Amino acid sequence: MTQPLARGVTKLHEFRIWKETGLKFSKILADFLKVPYGGYSCFIKLKVQKQNYIIHAQHGSSNAWYPHTKLTAAMRTAQHTDADVYLYGHVHELLSLKVPRRVFDLRSRTVKRDKKYFVLTGSFLEYENSYAERKNMYPTQTGVAKLKFFGDRWDVHCST
Repeated sequence: MTQPLARGVTKLHEFRIWKETGLKFSKILADFLKVPYGGYSCFIKLKVQKQNYIIHAQHGSSNAWYPHTKLTAAMRTAQHTDADVYLYGHVHELLSLKVPRRVFDLRSRTVKRDKKYFVLTGSFLEYENSYAERKNMYPTQTGVAKLKFFGDRWDVHCST
């Protein structure tokens, strides 16, 4: 299992460079683009007109091979972290799941319906001559998810 060694540095990808040089290329890229650096995971508050959305984005980590088990790894985040949308990377899969929920609103004393989205963020790595082919994994669709956040009402749509 991947363990964070320094904020935003794991045993995968950047670790070898960080270990030898102390450089975090994701942080350097974020600074260059003048965007906040989120580290291994972060919350993003998105305001669309009068609607507020909370997104939890994380690099992710999983040894799962099948789409449903990759999605299960992402869904475990909701056991300890609350958000409207969960973005989960690393697993090189493009997939989303909408989970309808019922929530009791203490103010109005009514049951309201909402939903959460779990999104495996995809990749652009081709299958042929890749790590996935070498490991006999399944080929996956390339690309990224499209999320639409509405401003006139609280609603999210996701397409993969």
